[in-house]
This record gives sequence, C-alpha cells and structure tokens, in this order.
Amino acid sequence: MAFMQNLNIQNIFPPSLNNPHDIINRLTIHFNSQSVTAYGVFKINVRREAERLGIEDHSEITCAESKLWNRATVADKTQYNILATATNALLPNRFPIRTFRRR
Repeated sequence: MAFMQNLNIQNIFPPSLNNPHDIINRLTIHFNSQSVTAYGVFKINVRREAERLGIEDHSEITCAESKLWNRATVADKTQYNILATATNALLPNRFPIRTFRRR
C-alpha cells in the first residue's frame, strides 16, 4: 500500500485540520439530525493527506483509515473527540435542523 508507506503521520496525529469551521466547510453531506463523530473528523484528515499525496484509490484510503484508527492511542482519539464536539457545537447555527410535517 503506497499510501500507508508515504503518509506523514504528523499530519494525522495531532489533526492537521483542527479548526471546526474548516471541518464544516469540508463536509459534503447535509445534516438533518446527524452529528459529526471523532472518526468522521479523523477520516477528513486522512483523506486530506491522501489528496496531498495524490492518492485516489478509495479502497486503499478506507483500509488506511481503519488501520490507523485501530492503532491510535486513547490520547490521539481524544483529540478527535474534542474536535468533533467543537464542530457539533457550531452545526445548529450552520445547518439548521428542518422538521417535515407528514401529510
């Protein structure tokens, strides 16, 4: 796996993308009642590193995400938890939850 061998782990732990506003801008899904998870923020950082390296193989990226997350320490994951919490605090202001009435 070229991606695992060439990635710069210092861009992943601690998270290089660590501003909640930047994370919201990188999200491509629309939020209804969903919230951002620590693993979701982690994936954004890994995919950003893949873009930097020019890796486009999604299966290779997904495999690397899984391996890196499973090998991460509690301290590493805590940084992502704090970042996800800060991002979620901003979401109601940015993506209001819409309720739909049944007909």
